Amino acid sequence: MMGKLNGKHVLFRFVPTMGCNLRCSYCFVTEAEKKAPGTMFDKFSPKEWIEAMGNFVDNDVEFYMWGGEPFSINETFEVVDGFSQYKHVKWGRVDHNMTKVEQIVSKCPSASAKLRILASWHTEKFSLDEIKEKVILLKSHDLLGMLNFVASDENMAHLKSNNYDLNQIINYFMENGIFMNVAADFNKGNDENYKKFILNYTTEGDWDHIHGGVYPSYQVPCDAATSFFYVENDGSIRTCANNQIVGNFFSGKLKKENIPCGKKECRSLISYCHRLDNDYSPIKHIEDYVLRNTMQRRKSGVIR
Repeated sequence: MMGKLNGKHVLFRFVPTMGCNLRCSYCFVTEAEKKAPGTMFDKFSPKEWIEAMGNFVDNDVEFYMWGGEPFSINETFEVVDGFSQYKHVKWGRVDHNMTKVEQIVSKCPSASAKLRILASWHTEKFSLDEIKEKVILLKSHDLLGMLNFVASDENMAHLKSNNYDLNQIINYFMENGIFMNVAADFNKGNDENYKKFILNYTTEGDWDHIHGGVYPSYQVPCDAATSFFYVENDGSIRTCANNQIVGNFFSGKLKKENIPCGKKECRSLISYCHRLDNDYSPIKHIEDYVLRNTMQRRKSGVIR
């Protein structure tokens, strides 16, 4: 089976911190994980991380930051802006809880048009009017990937208590060029009625990949082995395929070995789009996700 990529595309995942400045009741990250010591900057400064990105000029690089809340520590702003200044850094994604939108805009000017913020609406923290203001600000600076809304019992109860209609909100954002994702709450499991509800907004393929079981990943041919890597806080690089160390960010060493996946499941959008048994794009994966799920919403009648 032919791969999806040309060998130059590399996705580096960083975890600046597992700490978070919010405590959402439905969060799947445990309290112990949020309190885990250590950040990306304990051993190396932002300047050192930025300089080390220069080791990979022969690649088309995408960086991804996850946590915790990446922007809950100030150093992340400097690194995001610094990474974005490189020509070989083509794209970036940061998952963000919307608490630092104004700082992102002011402190990461080089990230415009490269960075895609996956911005989450946590109803326990922000009103709908506040979210509208924040996502429109991100979009105006070409920094928005999509708005993410977890369909948890708590968030759905917030909509009901305020007499909000989910589909009307989705259409409001759509009319302003903003895709509002409706993400399944992992705490709901594979409940059939809940699945039926989510499929109004998300393709069944995405549901099945995220919830596991339908598409086991073990030994499945996948481009992630040669293109998707985890960068640890000490600079060591691990492959998504089997979590083995294959390089070092600060030396520039990176071994790309085409091996089948050694994991049992592949439940993250950023990883399962690399599998060769689906037609999802691993390049600009958010844009590809938005496109296919916009089509799903037209079929289900959600979009006017």
